Amino acid sequence: MKTYFLTPGILALLCCAAPAFGSSVSICDGVSGNLVQNCGFETGNFSSWTVLNDDGNTNVERNSFSPPGVNSGVFFAALGNETTTPTIIEQTLADISGSTLTFSFYLASDGAANDFTAAFDGKTLLSLPDAPAQGYQQYSYTVTATGSDTIAFGIGDAVGFDGLDDVVVAQPQLQAAPEPSSLAFGAAAIGAIALVRRRRAKKVA
Repeated sequence: MKTYFLTPGILALLCCAAPAFGSSVSICDGVSGNLVQNCGFETGNFSSWTVLNDDGNTNVERNSFSPPGVNSGVFFAALGNETTTPTIIEQTLADISGSTLTFSFYLASDGAANDFTAAFDGKTLLSLPDAPAQGYQQYSYTVTATGSDTIAFGIGDAVGFDGLDDVVVAQPQLQAAPEPSSLAFGAAAIGAIALVRRRRAKKVA
């Protein structure tokens, strides 16, 4: 039996190249009607997002072998903050006033002390003062649009990092009403089926 060995150089090459094998498209990019720009942070930065009270510990990072890594795609938002003032990333969306929206995202935590919050239009929907160590979990909420709404994620006084990925705010998908000609065709088809059944029933009798 032959035994194969990998040299340190080859191992280093494989480790560096591994993240590149991931898809550069996040699952949130495939959600129809998603209003969030750069929803999976695949630009490699906070493009389309606004970062407030940044102390330099909140960044967009490439997937790695250590937690939390990505939920999908190649990049994720690593939320960290060492000051008492929370660091916030937010994005303002134009939507249809009065419509029902689904606001969802994936969150992972390394279990270190933190204070994570998620808000829609100024209303806090999720507050985790000390989230336990966990892989990515999806959180989903039904909200009502006002015409212009802001989604915001905050991290305060953290020792470690939370991973945020695949953010979605989706408008409901409306089904088109069938055209009158389609309705007429459907009625004719049903009538024809009924006639055939009636004739078969007479033959059997």
